[in-house]
Amino acid sequence: MKKIILILLSALLVFCSSPSGNGGGDDTIAITGTVQLQGKTDHSGVAIGLYKPVVIDTALAAINARYPQIGVILTQETEFDHRKETPVKTALTSADGSFELSGIEKGIYHVVFTADSFSIVYKLNQEFSSGQTLSAVTIKPALYLSGTLNQDLTVENQTIITESNLTIAAGAGLTLGNNVLWLLGDNVLVTVNGSLICNNNTSYINIDALDDGHKWNQMRINTDTDLNKLVVRNSQNGLHYYNCSGLVTNSRFEKHNNQSLLYNNANDKWLKIDKCFMSDNTLSFLFIEGVDSITIDNTVLYNTEKGIDASNTVFSLRNCLLKKMTKGIDHFFSGHAIILFNGFEDQCDGIQMAYKVLDELYPMKWNNFENISSYCLRLNQDLNNLAINYNNFDSNCQGYIINSADSINATYNFWGITSVEKINQKITNGSRGVTMIQPIISERIINAGIK
Repeated sequence: MKKIILILLSALLVFCSSPSGNGGGDDTIAITGTVQLQGKTDHSGVAIGLYKPVVIDTALAAINARYPQIGVILTQETEFDHRKETPVKTALTSADGSFELSGIEKGIYHVVFTADSFSIVYKLNQEFSSGQTLSAVTIKPALYLSGTLNQDLTVENQTIITESNLTIAAGAGLTLGNNVLWLLGDNVLVTVNGSLICNNNTSYINIDALDDGHKWNQMRINTDTDLNKLVVRNSQNGLHYYNCSGLVTNSRFEKHNNQSLLYNNANDKWLKIDKCFMSDNTLSFLFIEGVDSITIDNTVLYNTEKGIDASNTVFSLRNCLLKKMTKGIDHFFSGHAIILFNGFEDQCDGIQMAYKVLDELYPMKWNNFENISSYCLRLNQDLNNLAINYNNFDSNCQGYIINSADSINATYNFWGITSVEKINQKITNGSRGVTMIQPIISERIINAGIK
């Protein structure tokens, strides 16, 4: 009997240790492939890194979940940077370009290919459920581009490295297609006097600092330019439109020192920003000065000192989220604004305005103000023609209005509370200021806020 038991135990042990059994054997896989360095016969030394997908920042993911209709949906394509991550496995190619990554747990990974003086290639969201061979990868040499570009140039599936200032001359053009990574050196300035074409790409064009901890200066755009699907990071001043028109759409901006986008000296010009996601700047996202027309639609501005810093400007803000900042909008000197269907959340001051606006109606309607720790509206000096109606001012806002301007029409709003006396306790009027709040709306306005 003991002999039978020993035989059964031995058989069970063999079964459990077998890779084909269900007893927890080695469940890892191997990934193989080949890499070709364009223009080379020796393909050795290419580094292959296997990376886990990054976790999208929880606060930013929450914004996407609550307001999926505005900004861009943050994905591995917009957020992953292999330079900030640690690979789970690495390998080097042999002379014929072959490589093997072994001992890999099944799952979804990013595969990154790097080699000195060559482009960086990403293969994102690769699912590995069994040992397999990747399709052959061809890597182009990196394009080193500085000085003056005097001819048309098209770049696709390539890394551009700009180590010193670059000027795109009048009459010349730089067209960026799919899978372009543009790395700029410390304090580098790119000046566009010709054309920059980035509006036919289906994948994101990434523009970033060459070295970790450094900031490139700005991209100064002096000619009418439309830009689509950019990821722009780590600069001093981001994109600078100067006395020209353009369209910036479906783009991601992050970690700029001064602003993501600067627009100034643009008489009889226009700029439209639509469906962009800007986060984590030091001073502001948009700096606007001396502009006749700028439209900001369907855009997320999150975590900075000022969302929009504007002076002597005519602008429109519609269906945008301004969240976690000292001031949502700081609008000074002459100008005009239309502020409709926006959300102002988790701020000190929602909107601050001062000096005379143009003799036109200045509508602030159908906006939501939530969790404002100081005042939703701070109105100073010679303001006129303000129409503050059909907004939701939640009761969790510390103060509603500081009015040091003239008589303000703030009727037909929902204040989170129905007592006129308690509403007036959250309104401060200066020597000239008179804020008219009646009639009030007793229930939350469902049509207000982001659509």
